[in-house]
Amino acid sequence: MLEKLDEISGLMNLLVELSVPPLNIERLRLGKTEKDVLTLCNLRYTQQDMKTKLAKKSSHISKTLTGLRKKGLIKTVKLGKRTCYVRMKR
Repeated sequence: MLEKLDEISGLMNLLVELSVPPLNIERLRLGKTEKDVLTLCNLRYTQQDMKTKLAKKSSHISKTLTGLRKKGLIKTVKLGKRTCYVRMKR
């Protein structure tokens, strides 16, 4: 039960952050792959989906996601069995 409450709390916090105006990707100093991956961080794509869509190696997508997460530009969200990503409004 506590796990479910933590999940609900996390999703509520995410909704609050998403209510801020959208991130302007073009203004960020990011490489092409970073921008491409960031564009796909919309809760629809998994890391595997991004790999396929962008025709990149899994390790490259993984490193890019890690870098974007460290910069505070994305968050990882567990949706059932799927792990997806969402852009944060900065």
